Amino acid sequence: MTFLLGIGTAIIPFLQGINDKKRGEYENLTFETADAVALSYSHEKFDCVLIANALHIMPKPDEAMKEIYRVLKPNGTLFAPTFLWKEGKQRKMIKSLMSILGFKMYQEWDKKKFEDFIKEYGFSVVEWNCVSIYAGKVPNILS
Repeated sequence: MTFLLGIGTAIIPFLQGINDKKRGEYENLTFETADAVALSYSHEKFDCVLIANALHIMPKPDEAMKEIYRVLKPNGTLFAPTFLWKEGKQRKMIKSLMSILGFKMYQEWDKKKFEDFIKEYGFSVVEWNCVSIYAGKVPNILS
């Protein structure tokens, strides 16, 4: 199996640290900070792709999904944890605070909208786990 881990995410330094320690043990792992909308890999190269905490901050996540689909082998796995909003009073406050701090989120998905987005690009949700944090949730999704 071949894996592309951490497309364009802040987790890359952590993963590269693992890569340095385990390189001799797991030669089938590729760690790269890459432009998710213009991946340099051939079609159907990877069994698994991880794009962590990035889709909601992309202006055009649809382009990233097309690229991920292109580089995944048939029946490949996409692991795509991302931030989801839940309704409530805290949502407005958290959004304001995030804006003041300069954090731009282009997508404001809830669970249903994100699942619909995933399915639109040829993936199905195999497993769905959410971790609540303040005004939102972070799902761990295997598609």
